Amino acid sequence: MSIPLTFVQMADPQFGQFAQFSGRRPEELARYWRHRLNVRPAPKVEHFQEETRRFEASVATW
Repeated sequence: MSIPLTFVQMADPQFGQFAQFSGRRPEELARYWRHRLNVRPAPKVEHFQEETRRFEASVATW
């Protein structure tokens, strides 16, 4: 007897990345962009709410 199996691997969700890159000055963003890093302007945050929201949304789709 076989049963359906769904497997999802979510590697390295980067919790803390939004907080790390938030609140950056335009000259800091320009430096990231020169190195081809896609860091967008965002107001300063010091929590994991955005990462948690995205992670929960990803898990909920399965």
